[in-house]
Amino acid sequence: MIDNKIEHHMKRVPRQSTIGIHCDTSLADVISTLNEHGITGAPVINKQHQVIGFVSEYDCLKAMLKSSYHCDEPALARDVMSKDVVSVHAEDSIVDLAISMLDKKPETYPVTSNGELIGLITRQDVLHALQKNQALCHR
Repeated sequence: MIDNKIEHHMKRVPRQSTIGIHCDTSLADVISTLNEHGITGAPVINKQHQVIGFVSEYDCLKAMLKSSYHCDEPALARDVMSKDVVSVHAEDSIVDLAISMLDKKPETYPVTSNGELIGLITRQDVLHALQKNQALCHR
């Protein structure tokens, strides 16, 4: 008999390497980091590696458009980040995250443990975990 219960927690799902952007990082470097890692956003961290914000391609586009038009001084990550961060904890359930993703929340979530950034999890990671579980159901 196969147990169909999904027991995956964030800590058991392979995640992308920990990509945290320091709050004092220039906007140009933020954009380079997003492009280099092929991601659409990343958590912004302080010196203690705590997540204090999230910066997305949209945030960068908006800031670059404004600063290039007005020839403003280059912005920093802390200037353009969203402070309303949706993050998950390492002990959270994949199923709970999948359900919350149905509300069209972000596609990339910072994963934290004891308040510190330990990784990122994406919709693709969640889909992979659910697909893996489904394959076990049909063996």
